Amino acid sequence: MNPKIKLLSLILLSSTMLFFTNFIFICILAVSVLILIFVFGAQENFVKWIKPLFFIFIIVILLNTFTFSGLSGSIAGFQFGVLYALRLFVLMTLVFLFVQTTSVSGLGKAFDFMPRSISQVLVLTLALIPQVTELTEKILNAQKSRGLNFRSPNIFRTYFPVLVPLFAKTLDRSEHMALAMQARGFESG
Repeated sequence: MNPKIKLLSLILLSSTMLFFTNFIFICILAVSVLILIFVFGAQENFVKWIKPLFFIFIIVILLNTFTFSGLSGSIAGFQFGVLYALRLFVLMTLVFLFVQTTSVSGLGKAFDFMPRSISQVLVLTLALIPQVTELTEKILNAQKSRGLNFRSPNIFRTYFPVLVPLFAKTLDRSEHMALAMQARGFESG
């Protein structure tokens, strides 16, 4: 499929979902996107990618539950939180589907209508998503082999040893990429 058509579909579906906040519509859209993931055969990568994000969805639901109508918690706040978490899930899934089914050169073609510098930044950012996911998995496996207990109730103690190396390696890759781009004459302005 043409990368520009994929990008246009991503923008239209995202915009439609943001304007129409009907719970049933969002559920239908979520199921449709999940079906597309299975059709394109990206379910294994999707499970690896979405697993760490469930913590974010739970935080969104809890924050809305307890802040919607005061700190007492409410059913309306819970429903609102589930709706927002579902919308966030659909947005992230749409981006995942776009990135997984489009090559790096296809990403470049999709964004070629933009100024060159913005286009390249977007392409590099989207191309790094699968690499960061793979790096996260490697760090998780390394920390498990070192005996890190992921069943600990202290979330900060559990995930701090994962986040620090992830940020360090991601920043290191970004610096190497920036130096390579600079050596090839890429100008940011």
